[in-house]
Amino acid sequence: MRRRKGQGGMTGGGRLPVYVLVGADEGALLQREKALVQKLLPPDADPTVAVLPIDVEAEGIERALEAFELGTLFGGPTVVVGRRVHFLTARGGSRRGGKAVEGERERLERFLADLAAAGEAGAAPTGGGTPLAGRALVLTVPADGLDGRLKVVERLKALVTIETVSAPTADERLRQVQEALRARGLSLPPGRLEALVARLPEEPAAATLELEKWLLYTEATGAPPDEEAEGWLLSEAPEGDAFRLIDALMAGEGEQARAILARLKGDEEPLRLIGLMLQQVRLMLIAREAAEAPEALAATLGVHPFAVKMARRRSARVAPERLKAIFRELAWIDRGLKTGAVPRESAVERAVLAFFLPA
Repeated sequence: MRRRKGQGGMTGGGRLPVYVLVGADEGALLQREKALVQKLLPPDADPTVAVLPIDVEAEGIERALEAFELGTLFGGPTVVVGRRVHFLTARGGSRRGGKAVEGERERLERFLADLAAAGEAGAAPTGGGTPLAGRALVLTVPADGLDGRLKVVERLKALVTIETVSAPTADERLRQVQEALRARGLSLPPGRLEALVARLPEEPAAATLELEKWLLYTEATGAPPDEEAEGWLLSEAPEGDAFRLIDALMAGEGEQARAILARLKGDEEPLRLIGLMLQQVRLMLIAREAAEAPEALAATLGVHPFAVKMARRRSARVAPERLKAIFRELAWIDRGLKTGAVPRESAVERAVLAFFLPA
C-alpha cells in the first residue's frame, strides 16, 4: 500500500492530533484506517469503547468534532473516526446543498484554529473538559485527492498529517504477506509465497481475512495447507478459478475441471464466466509470445506477476495453433451470447467443448 505523509510525523513535528486519509480505493482506505487507529490507541485500550466512528456525509462534521471535544463517556483514550468527508474534495458531497458544504468547511477550519491555540496552551479546545492528550481525530476522504484550492485544505496541510492511500502494488502485497507470516514465525519458499499471494483477493480487507484463515489453519495443523486444502480454505477470486479450469481442461483432468466448473457456475453468470476464460487464454497467448520479464509484462497488463509466470509455463506445453483456435472459438461464443446467437443455457458447455477442438 503506497502512502504519502504530510509534513511532520505521526506524533512529532508539532502536528495536531488530526489525521486525514485520502484514497479512491475504499478497501485500502479502510485497511489503513484500522492500522492507524490501532497505532494511535495504547495496547490495553478497548476499541469498542475508545473508537467512535461517525459518517460525516450523513451526520455532518459537527457530530465528529463534538465527539472529539467531549471524549468518551468512560474517559481514557479516544479516537474519533469521521468517514466520507466529501466536502474536502472538489465535488463537495453533502445532499444538504452548497451552503451546507461551505458551512462544514468553515466549521472544520475554526476547529483547527481553536485546536492549534489550545495545543499551544496545553488546554482543551473548548477551554475545559478533557485534556488533549489521549485523543485523536481521523478523517477519511474516499477520493483521488483533496481540493487544494480550499482554504480549509491549506490549513490542514499546515497543521495535520495527511496520507494518500492507494491499493498495494504486487511487490507490496508480497511483502505484506511475507511480514504477516514472519510475525507468526512462519515462512514459505519464494514460489509458494507468490502462489499464495496470487490466490488472495485484490481487495485489501478481503485479502486480510483470507490470509488470517490461512494462518489459523497453518498454526492449528502445524503445516501450510496443500493445494487441495488451500482450494477449499480460501475464498478465491474467480480469475484464479478460471485459470485452474483451463489448466485442468488442457491437461484432460475431467474430475477437477468438473468440480471447478460447478463452483464457478454457482457464482458467475455465463457471460462473465466465458469472459474470464477468454481473458485467461488471451493471457497465455500474450505471455507465450512476449519477451518482457514477468514483472514488466504484469505491470503492462495489470495482472499479478505470478499469473504471467504461470501463463507462460502452461502455454509452453500447448501448441500455439491450438491456443489460437480455442481463443477464436471462445470469442465467437462470447459474441454470440451477447447478440443472442448462442443460447444462454448452452453457452458454458460450448465454451468447455472449445478446449477439445482440433487446432
